[in-house]
Amino acid sequence: MEYFVVKCDMRADMTYLLDEKLLSLLLHVREQNNQILEILNKNKSTLTDQFLPEDIPISLPLDNNEDLLKLETYLSETNNAATLTSHLSRLGGRDIDGKINLVLKRCLTNKLAPNFSFYGKRQEKKAFCELRLMKVILSTYSIIYAIFVNKIKFVNFSGY
Repeated sequence: MEYFVVKCDMRADMTYLLDEKLLSLLLHVREQNNQILEILNKNKSTLTDQFLPEDIPISLPLDNNEDLLKLETYLSETNNAATLTSHLSRLGGRDIDGKINLVLKRCLTNKLAPNFSFYGKRQEKKAFCELRLMKVILSTYSIIYAIFVNKIKFVNFSGY
């Protein structure tokens, strides 16, 4: 009988030690997750701008009309417009709508966007269609659409 009691006590001690070790590991993992999230949140703005052309005179998304005018001047050169188009076309997203929404969010803040409508005919808003930025966004859409359609064709073709 004494053997059984000792064996049960050892089993209880081992279970307690394993539980304690697992809890310690979980707390460590949680702390690491918090550190990773903190680093990602700090670097969120830097990550979005890290592949922007070095000579771009502003940071994205645009927050005010002055920065928009600087960007419009910058985009007057064809190479600059092509470089920004290339950058924007690489942004993530699950589908075409998601990618285009992300492109728009990366270009204009919610503070600046309400100042525009497409033609600028209502409520004294400015015409977005007249901006070089709109042409860059349309070019970006063309690239994203072509990539998406080619992926669909490849997936459909590869099934045969």
